[in-house]
Formats: sequence, structure tokens, C-alpha cells
Amino acid sequence: MLNNIGTVNYKHFLFLFLMFHFYFTFL
Repeated sequence: MLNNIGTVNYKHFLFLFLMFHFYFTFL
């Protein structure tokens, strides 16, 4: 269960990173 939460946290962080990358690219 703890490993599953860590994986979700990692995917959420990766998604935020991609969102910021696209945001700065459009700027």
C-alpha cells in the first residue's frame, strides 16, 4: 500500500513537471 501511494505521488509530480514545461514553452 505504501509503495502504491509512492507511485501515485511520483506520477503526480511527473504530470506537474510536464505541465510546467508546456506552460513555459508556450510563454
